[in-house]
Amino acid sequence: MKNIALIGVGLGLGLAVVALRADHATPLLAAAQVLGWTFAAASLVLLVGLHLRRDLVPDYLSLCKDKFFERDGFCFSIALEREDDMAVFTIMFQSRYLGPSTARIALRPSGAGLATVSPDIECGPAGFGIAKFPVAIPQRHQGKTVTFEIGADADYPLGRGREVRFRSGQPIRHNSRFRSLTVVLQAVLHSLIGHLAVHLPAMVRLKLPSDVAEYVPDSAVGHAQVLWSMSQDEPLRYALER
Repeated sequence: MKNIALIGVGLGLGLAVVALRADHATPLLAAAQVLGWTFAAASLVLLVGLHLRRDLVPDYLSLCKDKFFERDGFCFSIALEREDDMAVFTIMFQSRYLGPSTARIALRPSGAGLATVSPDIECGPAGFGIAKFPVAIPQRHQGKTVTFEIGADADYPLGRGREVRFRSGQPIRHNSRFRSLTVVLQAVLHSLIGHLAVHLPAMVRLKLPSDVAEYVPDSAVGHAQVLWSMSQDEPLRYALER
């Protein structure tokens, strides 16, 4: 919604400025100028209103992390740590919606074809939690700083429901297989107007830990834990308020 409001401000200002700079004033241009200023002002009021909204549930993720990513309302941060002599991706997450969700996050070194995919992350209504999954790091790469591409899926079996947290994260447009219908459509639109556009996945730079295992045993599996969510005993209305 914030992006729509920003686009509205830009379109309104653009229309008003074009009409204002015209060489010859006409009633049509005057009407276009008034329409542009009005549309920009209304979009700006909407943008301010969206910014001033108060969360309806605690925003634990924002308290823990200044910056995070988001896929369709499922927000998360990414860290790479050393635990029990293994490298472990740590995902801190929280949903912005009341609908329970299932998420998957894929990470791969920039330019590589093989990704590490998280286990399914089950997130309750507006749930907050932590997911961890191990990754093998060859000895020659340990201690280096690497750029990882990010892909993610977020599914809401019962629908997303009501939005209850309003701070959004950096959008992830590629799914866990690093495909994106949105990116394809944007590329087609750019090609129609004669522009070549390349849309890369969102990225994060992480330092690889040292003195960790080069192989992940089959017994080492990832897990996710929800630390807080709205009580299932509360009268959730996500099925009715979609």
